[in-house]
Amino acid sequence: MEVVWSDLAFESFYDILLYVQGFFGKKTADGIAAKIISFVESLGSSPYLGKQISHLSQYGEIRCAFYKQNHIYYQTFDNKILIIILWDGRQDPHQLQNLLINFLTK
Repeated sequence: MEVVWSDLAFESFYDILLYVQGFFGKKTADGIAAKIISFVESLGSSPYLGKQISHLSQYGEIRCAFYKQNHIYYQTFDNKILIIILWDGRQDPHQLQNLLINFLTK
């Protein structure tokens, strides 16, 4: 399956990398970026790796996969996977829910 990143996914990924770079340096951020990208791309061959999010089922098949403390929310379609958002699990979960609902109701 083709893996497509939403603008929100790119923005949230960038925010995570800025945070990591600020605390641990560019080399660490670059390494984490490569690992997250590889993991996200692997969803194309394993689209059901993530757990289905039942409370969002009215918006389609929304799943969440975990890479370390990062949550990758995505939506599956017949021939593609749309990466919705990447979320650091240490952030406010209420803000995540608001971002997901806003994205899914556009």
